[in-house]
Amino acid sequence: MKLDKPMRDGMIRFFIRLAAVSLLATIAHDLLLHRLPFLRGSGHMVGGALHFAIMLLFSAPIVLVHIRHMRESREKEREAYERLKGSETLYKRLVETMSDAVLIHADGVVVYANPATFRMVGADREEQLLGCPVLDFVPDSFAESIRERMHRLYRGETLPATELQYVRLDGSCQDMHLADTPIEWKGRPAGIAVVRNVTDRNRTRQAYERIQSQLSNLIDNVDVGLWSVDQVENRVLFASSAVERLYGTPVEQLVAQRGKWLEFIHPDDVDRVLAVQPELEKGRTVRHQYRLVAGDTGDIRHVEDRTIPVLDECGRVTRLDGVIIDITDRVEFERKLERAAYRDELTGLWNRRAFHDRLQDEIREAERLGRKLAVVYMDLDKFKKINDSLGHYAGDRFLREATDRLTVALGDKDVAARMGGDEFTAVLREAEDRGAIVETLERMRRLFREPYKLDGYDFYVGVSMGVSIYPDDSEDGTNLLNYADSALLFAKKTRGGYRFFEKTMSLSAVEGVILETDLRKALEQGEFELHYQPQYEVRGAGKLVGAEALIRWNHPQLGQIPPAKFIPLAEETGLIEPIGEWVIREVCLRLNEWKAKGWALPIAANLSVSQFRSGTLVDRIRGILDETGADPGLLELEITESMAMDAGQAYTVLHELSRLGVQISIDDFGTGYSSMAYLNKFPIHRLKIDRSFIDGIDRNGDNAAIVSAIATLGHHLNMNIVAEGVETREQVELLNRIGCDVAQGYYFSKPLPLDRFEALAGKAAWDK
Repeated sequence: MKLDKPMRDGMIRFFIRLAAVSLLATIAHDLLLHRLPFLRGSGHMVGGALHFAIMLLFSAPIVLVHIRHMRESREKEREAYERLKGSETLYKRLVETMSDAVLIHADGVVVYANPATFRMVGADREEQLLGCPVLDFVPDSFAESIRERMHRLYRGETLPATELQYVRLDGSCQDMHLADTPIEWKGRPAGIAVVRNVTDRNRTRQAYERIQSQLSNLIDNVDVGLWSVDQVENRVLFASSAVERLYGTPVEQLVAQRGKWLEFIHPDDVDRVLAVQPELEKGRTVRHQYRLVAGDTGDIRHVEDRTIPVLDECGRVTRLDGVIIDITDRVEFERKLERAAYRDELTGLWNRRAFHDRLQDEIREAERLGRKLAVVYMDLDKFKKINDSLGHYAGDRFLREATDRLTVALGDKDVAARMGGDEFTAVLREAEDRGAIVETLERMRRLFREPYKLDGYDFYVGVSMGVSIYPDDSEDGTNLLNYADSALLFAKKTRGGYRFFEKTMSLSAVEGVILETDLRKALEQGEFELHYQPQYEVRGAGKLVGAEALIRWNHPQLGQIPPAKFIPLAEETGLIEPIGEWVIREVCLRLNEWKAKGWALPIAANLSVSQFRSGTLVDRIRGILDETGADPGLLELEITESMAMDAGQAYTVLHELSRLGVQISIDDFGTGYSSMAYLNKFPIHRLKIDRSFIDGIDRNGDNAAIVSAIATLGHHLNMNIVAEGVETREQVELLNRIGCDVAQGYYFSKPLPLDRFEALAGKAAWDK
C-alpha cells in the first residue's frame, strides 16, 4: 500500500516515539531490579512481565496522543479536500459562465473549452472543437505567430497579451484579444488561453478614428476656429488651424504660451475682453466681439468669440471651450449698410434717420447720468444764392466746407447731423448752464462767418440756430427737435443769431392735444381708410403681384392727415394697437372680396412695435382669420429689423405666425443692424430694401453693390426681394439686372384709394 506524505511522516514520528519509550522502559526495568533485589530471584518471567508493564505504562499516553493526532490529521485532510473540491467547483462554474472564451491546449490540440469558446467559434458539438488543432481556428496570416507562441508556452515562458484574429467555423474572421499562460495538463506542458472577441470594439474604434480624421480635416479647412483651455493648469489644450490663421502664429506657440494670447488682441479691445472674465468665472457663456492683430502681417481682423465654461461637480470652472469666427467681411458690409442708411452721402455726417436714433441714445445716457443736453437746429443763410449763382457742384463744395467747420467747432464729444439741404443739427453734451451752451454757439457762429472761397470768390455766409434743452423743455427727443426748429424760425428773423426755445414760440403742444383727442374718436367714427400701393413683378411679364396697405386719416376739419403725423401720436397714446387691428381686419375683408373676383393678390400690412410686443398678436391674428375666413397665405405682415433683433420674442412670435400660414417680410431692410445669418433663423419670406438704397441707385455704385449683395444673399436664403421707392425707368432696368423680384414706387403708382386700385387690378402688365 502506498502511503501519502502526511501519513508517512506520522508513522515515522510514531515509531521514533515508540523506540524512545522502549529505551526508557529498559532503563526503568534495570533501575527497579537494582533497587529491589527481591525481584531478581523471581526469574525471567517476573522480569519480563515487569519490563512489559513498565513499557506499557510509558507508551500508553504516547499511543493515545498519536491516535488522537492521526484522527485530527484525517479530519483536517477531509476538510481540506472538501475546500479544494468546493474551490474546484467554484472555479469551474466561473469558467463555465464567463463571457470570454477559456480553452486549454496541449501539443497544439484543444483539450478543454468552456461554453463561451463554443459560441465564439460557432460550434455546437464537442467534436467540432475538442481534439482539434488550435491552428484550425487561426487565419494563415497569423498561423506562424500562434505556432511560435504555443512552443514558448510549452517551454514555460510567460508571454504578454496580444491582439490578432481567429476563424469561426463559418469561415468568417473575427478580431480577438488573447491572454495565455503556461500550465501542466495531466503531466504534460500545456497552455491556458483567455480569448475575448473585440471585433465590435475595433470597428467602433476604427469608425471613431475615421470620424475624428474627417472632423479634423473639416476643422482644419473651415474658417471657424476652435480652442480649449485648461483653467486649472493654465494651458491651451487645443487650437485649430483656423485659430492659427487668425492669430498669424503657429498653433504650437499658442499652445505653449497661453499668456501671449492677449498680445494679439487690439490694445483698444483688451479691457473689453478682460471685462467678461467675471461672467465666465460664474459659469456663464459669453459671446463678444473684438479685434485681433495678426502676428505675421499686422492685419486687423474683427472676430466674434463664443466662450463656454465647463464646470466640475463642485461648480468650479475647469476648462474654457471656444468658437472664434472671422467676421471682418461682415463688419465691413454692415458698415457700408450703416453708412448708406445712416450717413449723409455728401458730408459724411449722420443723416436725419440716424440723428433721431442718436438723440434717443443721448437722452437715455443723460437721464442715467442726471445731466442736461442741448439740441441745436441750424440753417445756413444765403445758401440758395450760392447754389443759384455757382451751381450745385459749388453748393456741394460749400456744404462740405461748412461741415468741416461744424466738426471743428463741436469736437469729438458732440453729435452732428445733416437734416437735408442746408439744415444741420447737433446735440451738445456740455449743457449744464446756459453760459457753456452760448460759448459753443458763438464758436460755431465765428467759424461759419469766415469767408468761403468758391471759384475764386469770397462768400460770407451766416448761420441761424435754435436751441432746446433736455429736460427743461421736454424729455422727448421728437419734441426737443420740434422745439429747436421753432426757435430757429425766430432766430432766422435776425440773420446770424440764435434763440433758445420758449413756450410761446410753438403751438405744436396744443396741436398735439387736439390731434390726440380727435384720434381717439377717429376709429369710432370711421375716419380711417386704406390706400393700396401696387407691387409689380420686375422680371418676366411685369404683372401686378400684390399691394401694400397704407392707412390714411380723413380728418373732418383738417382734411387728410399724413401717417407721419398721427402714427407717432398713436404709438405714444397706445391707440396704435386698436388701429393696427382695424387695418389687419380690413385687409382680410378685402382679400375675401378680391378672391371672389378671382384676384389672388396678397396684401402687406405693417405691424407696429406695440402690436408686435403686446403678447396677444398671434391670438388676435388667428381670431381675425377665423372671423373673416381670409386665406392666411395672402396676408403679409411687415416688421422692422429692430423688431426682428429682439431675438427671444421675435423667434416665438414669427414662428407662431408662420404656423398660421401668414407671410412675413422685413420692411426698410438695410437700415438696421441685423445680419443675414441671424435672419435665417426666422421664417422670413420677403426682404423689402429701404428706399434710401434705391434712391440714386443708377448713379451711385455703392448703392447698386449693396442692393445686389442683399438680393444675392436673400435669394440664397429663399427670400423674395422687394425694392421700395422706385421712381425711374433706369432704376427698374438696373433692379432687373441685379435680380430684384418685385418693385413698388411712384414710377408705377402712388398709393391709391380702393376704387382706383380695383380699377387698376385687372391689368396684367405695366408698360416697360
